[in-house]
Amino acid sequence: MSKSDLLQIFRKKSIPAANDMPAWDMVLKNAKQHKVEELLLLILKEVSKESVPKTVLAYLEKQYLRTLGANLCFMKETEIVATNMRNSGIPSIVLKGAILALRLYDDPGVRRSWDIDIMVEEDNLKKAVDVLGGMGYKYVEEEEDASWDNEFNHHVKLGKVTSLGQYFVELHFSFTHRSNKFIKMQDIWKRALTAGDNQSAAQQLAPMDLLIHLCLHSAGHNFEILRHVLDVCRIIEKEEHLIDWPEFTRLVKEYHITHRVFASLNFAAIMFSAPVPSSVLEDIKPSGYIRYLLERECRPEHLPQKLSFITSGLVRNEGLSGFLVSIWRILFPPVSQMRKVYNVSVLGACIFYPIRFFTFVFKTVFYFSYILFKGKVPYTIRNT
Repeated sequence: MSKSDLLQIFRKKSIPAANDMPAWDMVLKNAKQHKVEELLLLILKEVSKESVPKTVLAYLEKQYLRTLGANLCFMKETEIVATNMRNSGIPSIVLKGAILALRLYDDPGVRRSWDIDIMVEEDNLKKAVDVLGGMGYKYVEEEEDASWDNEFNHHVKLGKVTSLGQYFVELHFSFTHRSNKFIKMQDIWKRALTAGDNQSAAQQLAPMDLLIHLCLHSAGHNFEILRHVLDVCRIIEKEEHLIDWPEFTRLVKEYHITHRVFASLNFAAIMFSAPVPSSVLEDIKPSGYIRYLLERECRPEHLPQKLSFITSGLVRNEGLSGFLVSIWRILFPPVSQMRKVYNVSVLGACIFYPIRFFTFVFKTVFYFSYILFKGKVPYTIRNT
């Protein structure tokens, strides 16, 4: 088996001809990297057992049982958190986590969770943090509560230790960072009110909004994880009849997130033939040069990998102008942020501005020189 055989197993629901242990080791390694070990088990159980080494099945079953046990604990804690929020007059929406595994795959054990993702309205954020504090949760980072006004924030993270292990809660208040003023969260809340389970203390996102969220989540991780692509495919396959595609297209344009959503949907379409209407992709497609870069790097015959610095910057910042603004903000952040990063005075922070600028120039020259002489993107930059 080759490195892409994991992809072939998911795509064809069958096992390639070669069947030696070193190759299976590579498949398992890739499955762990791309967070699909439990989903891989479901596929392998459907094929002839003689085709799969017993050690492989045993390993995957062990991972599945560990994930199932952990997710059941997460689901219980999620409901406790949501109930406490509701009792304090705070509406909440479950974004991902164990409950998403149940919604997408009808099995809480096939999508591993590391934390609890809950969204509250931004006006209720401090109140929600107080509720979690009453449950024993504390900020993961000492100064996280001092960064609420950071325009790049869209959540705060808290954690607590229990007899069953450590729980983390990511308390979201937006789909993306504050600098995006176009996403109308109030409308997302209105749509979610009729989409959730009335027996649960927390709401769930409407199908259209969940698809948007999963696309942005995949983009936020730079399209490098196979599970994120499968999540996008699954929500489309399972809830396509509930998605108003013309309205979806309108919202994506209104929210100024066309590049990220296009890249996510296009990746799902070319890799797993996800039933994305061609008219949707046509309506939200980015400029030709960005599509060219995506075609070069999002190859359907290869497992997902990080986009290069340039392509990622253009897609995740919604085009060239957004990319240039993001570079400017990285090079020249506010003095208050520079003081915190380098632990220096105002004068010391000012000294670091030219250092950051010349470092960036050096890396940029190296980047394009490498492409010019080697004909490919530097590995060290692709993975930063």
